[in-house]
Amino acid sequence: MPDTPEPAPPAAGADSPSQPPTGVYLGFDYGEKRIGVAVGDTVARRPRPLDTIDNQTRQRWSRIAELIEQWRPQGLVVGVPLTLDDERQAMTDAAERFCRRLKGRYHLPVYPAEERMTSLEADLQPVAGQSRDAVAAAQILADWLGRD
Repeated sequence: MPDTPEPAPPAAGADSPSQPPTGVYLGFDYGEKRIGVAVGDTVARRPRPLDTIDNQTRQRWSRIAELIEQWRPQGLVVGVPLTLDDERQAMTDAAERFCRRLKGRYHLPVYPAEERMTSLEADLQPVAGQSRDAVAAAQILADWLGRD
């Protein structure tokens, strides 16, 4: 029987069941200035861009709370950026800190999702009426929902 590699341990503050519960999830593309938000579910696996939140005001937390109240997600998925060489970068720590804060504030499972170049993908495949941040959040959530 071939050896199978051990899965990497989850990031600090992360939840990692083998299969997340069926239902709705909110996805986040965390940035210093803006946070893109998307919504999707485990059945259709077709997330859509939802909102862009100003990350430079305290109102970001109340807006996230409103979205959680509105959508009642099973969990939250946050893009954790790495370089193309799988190296950490400045925003990696910031995104992981955001994961911990989400979990502490809203008491929902938080799933870090490795991401690379989703903002560039959002620029290449724009969605009318949506910011690149929300489109990038939808891509992060689509990748996470589509994993097997």
